Amino acid sequence: MRMAREAGTPLSVCMCDIDKFKQVNDRYGHGAGDEVIRALAGCLANGIRRGDLAARWGGDEFCILFPGSQSHEAEISVERIRQKLESLVFTAENRQQYKVTGTFGIAQLRAGMSSAAFLEAADQALYRAKRQGATAWLWRANQPTGG
Repeated sequence: MRMAREAGTPLSVCMCDIDKFKQVNDRYGHGAGDEVIRALAGCLANGIRRGDLAARWGGDEFCILFPGSQSHEAEISVERIRQKLESLVFTAENRQQYKVTGTFGIAQLRAGMSSAAFLEAADQALYRAKRQGATAWLWRANQPTGG
């Protein structure tokens, strides 16, 4: 954040998680849950640009930093990640196949915003997308309330 502020360049952050992750663990086992987490990590690693940073935040939640990107620009990488995650087919130990989806929330650093507020804005965007339902896989903080 400090470097973005000093350079006067945009910075966006995305918080994301796996939808209904507890159901994956409950239905297919914790090994399957671990496989899904590793798969999302792979989608992140392959879906971001050089210079972006993705990290596991905790549980099934990940955080992605997009230096030099406004929120609508970060959304391009996030869409690539979402599509890749949704294209994967997992096979449980009982040979049953299943798919997973993810939800994403993006925030852009604003003047005077603290680190905590920056991350909280992305986290709130993530949960707003979740409340919107299955068709709203992404919410950008600071987007118009109409959509």
